[in-house]
Amino acid sequence: AKMQRTIVIRRDYLHFVRKYSRFEKRHRNMSVHCSPAF
Repeated sequence: AKMQRTIVIRRDYLHFVRKYSRFEKRHRNMSVHCSPAF
């Protein structure tokens, strides 16, 4: 198996819920293909 140069970045962000008039904490995973020079 070849080693893949992919890192996953987890970003936390606040999402405003208009229905409840409050913020909820969410996160999304971003797959970033990193270069050898990284």
